[in-house]
Amino acid sequence: MLRQRSGGAMPQQIVSDAIRRQVDRAGVAETGREAQISEGLMLGAALDYENVLQARLGSATFTVLHLVGHGMLVTFDRARGWKLESSFPFPVILLRESTSASPDASQHLLEAFASADRASFASSFARSAIQQAPHWKESSQRGFNIRVTSSTIHPAAAEKLAAWGIAQNISSAWLGHLTGAAACESLGVPVVPYGETRALGNFTYAFSERLVAQNVRLPTDEDIDLRVQVTLRNVARDIKYRSQLQRWEAMRQVVLDMRVLDDRDDEVVAFRTGYQDDLPDALAQQGDNTPARDAHFFDMAIYRCLQTLFSGIAKSDDALLAKVFVKPDARMRQQIDLFRKKYSRAA
Repeated sequence: MLRQRSGGAMPQQIVSDAIRRQVDRAGVAETGREAQISEGLMLGAALDYENVLQARLGSATFTVLHLVGHGMLVTFDRARGWKLESSFPFPVILLRESTSASPDASQHLLEAFASADRASFASSFARSAIQQAPHWKESSQRGFNIRVTSSTIHPAAAEKLAAWGIAQNISSAWLGHLTGAAACESLGVPVVPYGETRALGNFTYAFSERLVAQNVRLPTDEDIDLRVQVTLRNVARDIKYRSQLQRWEAMRQVVLDMRVLDDRDDEVVAFRTGYQDDLPDALAQQGDNTPARDAHFFDMAIYRCLQTLFSGIAKSDDALLAKVFVKPDARMRQQIDLFRKKYSRAA
């Protein structure tokens, strides 16, 4: 298990043990035997980013946890130390109802990481490892790297997020992590962890009480073959009363700009894409639209936009692309084909 970026008080050994049990039960990789240190790949997990909210949804209050984790395949060389060979980011979104009799937020956080719940961090990591690690164990030596290298929020969007009290939750760093996770999940390729700094390489893996991996080397900027740049261009919401249904409703929309560059910084493909809630957010009263609720639903809209965009590219599905307002002309189809050809080298 890899320590989280923030260095928080989350009980690492408990989470590591929960992950190890699920991965060992699936039989997908060696996770703790010291004899494996010089014989091949080791499988580790990292919490790369977390966003914890208290939101009222309907008549109930929930603790909402949005996490991005990474499964990582690393190797050890006695001369050069630890090196990241491949990684697969994955999102974790959990809602835990909060009542007077329910555990406090720290207990919710522990459950979010270690429980056997299908949506927990441990379960999500094990599921990703089952799907991805065996394949990427064979392809990790190809050395083709994809990474989100730039994540920004347009000043007009930033002004709205600040006015709504959610600028800290819908941040540029969070957007970068979500983009990497969506690309990995939908394109089926490993993605180098997004990082606004190089701090990720200073994490500590604790595979067991005796086996620890520190200062894992990530690919350098020069080794990144496809460079994804993403900008949150605009956010919008419309709150109105529906007299026929006797309720308030909130509709939210996001607009994103995305560019993919090659290793020479030449543009491969560029999109302006967007997403609007499929269903309105039903509010009992207008005041139910709290900042935490806004943050949760905007977060979901951003991830669904990214996931649908990348899925439409991977499947050559114009209907999926249309859902995120992308209608390729002849030139864009050529760019998408080139993008697909390039990222397929990492699969």
